[in-house]
Amino acid sequence: MDSDAAAKGFSALQVFARERAYYLASSMQRAFYYEGKSLSDPVTYREIMEDLVRSNVIDEAL
Repeated sequence: MDSDAAAKGFSALQVFARERAYYLASSMQRAFYYEGKSLSDPVTYREIMEDLVRSNVIDEAL
């Protein structure tokens, strides 16, 4: 498994909410293990951000 893309994705998500690292990491875990999504696919991170905004974990204005 190539973790380079996942590390870059996590870093990109942290730009928006560093203090919410727990939620970002758990969202990535859920996407990968539960939903079977690729952490190498940029679409996965867009969907994670949309979910976090929808659930008010991250402010939409960011």
